Amino acid sequence: RSPRVLVASPEYLQQFGAIDSHADLIFPHQQVEVANKAVRIPKWAIQAENGEPYPFELPNRLRVNTITACLKACIDGLGVAVLPEFICREHFETGKLVRLLPNYTMPEVEVSLVYADRQLMPKRKKALIDYLLQSFKART
Repeated sequence: RSPRVLVASPEYLQQFGAIDSHADLIFPHQQVEVANKAVRIPKWAIQAENGEPYPFELPNRLRVNTITACLKACIDGLGVAVLPEFICREHFETGKLVRLLPNYTMPEVEVSLVYADRQLMPKRKKALIDYLLQSFKART
């Protein structure tokens, strides 16, 4: 499972205003949305520490079909995005992205590793699979 986070670039927040609570998730804020029928991403909803859910919808500024395109658009200041935490981590450290509402949580999504069958699997592929599995286990 992969935790998701609500993010925006510092430039976006400077232009459209801070998001300090769920009540701030309204227009003029806009979203960059991943719209891919092959990927089932839950609707946007955050959950407060007390367990109270807060579903929200922002107007779309841009719809993309991959999380990498969404990440790039968000870094470029095009809107607020919901992304997997692991792809945002380095951008938090460099200051290109800001995690919004860190005291709230979002629904997690399943992560799958798809590969050809195990017969005659090269050792390097097996090593990569083992590494990825360990990395995700360590982060949860």
